[in-house]
Amino acid sequence: MIDVRGLGLRRQGRWLLRDVSVSFKGGQIVGLLGPPEAGKSMLLKALAGLQPFESGHIDGIARQRVGFAFQNNALFDDLDVFDNVALPLRYQQVAPPALRERVLARLRDVELEGAAHNFPKELSGGMQKRLGVARATIAGPQLGLFDEPTAGLDPQTTARILRLLRQLTDQLQMATLVVSQDLPALLPLCDRVLFLHRGRALFFAPPRELATSTDQVVRQFVEGATEGPL
Repeated sequence: MIDVRGLGLRRQGRWLLRDVSVSFKGGQIVGLLGPPEAGKSMLLKALAGLQPFESGHIDGIARQRVGFAFQNNALFDDLDVFDNVALPLRYQQVAPPALRERVLARLRDVELEGAAHNFPKELSGGMQKRLGVARATIAGPQLGLFDEPTAGLDPQTTARILRLLRQLTDQLQMATLVVSQDLPALLPLCDRVLFLHRGRALFFAPPRELATSTDQVVRQFVEGATEGPL
């Protein structure tokens, strides 16, 4: 269990996160929703230890147990697919035979084993997203953070990426947070939904409860994103 209590983050006098209190369980996927500048990216960065916060605390997680797949992929262009995925294990000084076995197994999981010696620029957009997921999960994280892992992808590839996240969440029993604007594809995947607005958590519950939310901001956002009533 990862507990976030009273998290507050301010920049240039403006609160980006305000008194956010939520708990994330291993084996569950949480969809992180909200309009632009709601605080979604700031929360991911705070959870990853990349962004200091002013108030509150995060318990039950160590920075080295966090995997982060960035929206822009953040792949190393001068490393091939194998070495991009292997990088977190090299930092952990995993022995070469075990490292090779683990990397190849994860590349099979994401259907990239045949591209192990290709470079990121040689991959399609969907393959780059899968590579980012592989690198974020290779070290067996307790918490997986995925910022727009399906952005710019066609519906078929989007479904493929989301199925992969479900598979890896179950396999690793990690707590998984996913930011995505594709609500029709994301919501069926989620165990819970966290909705942020102006840095505050307005909703944290199973997605089926969105239909009965009394918060107008939540309902208007979701109905607009799904193009119709919940």
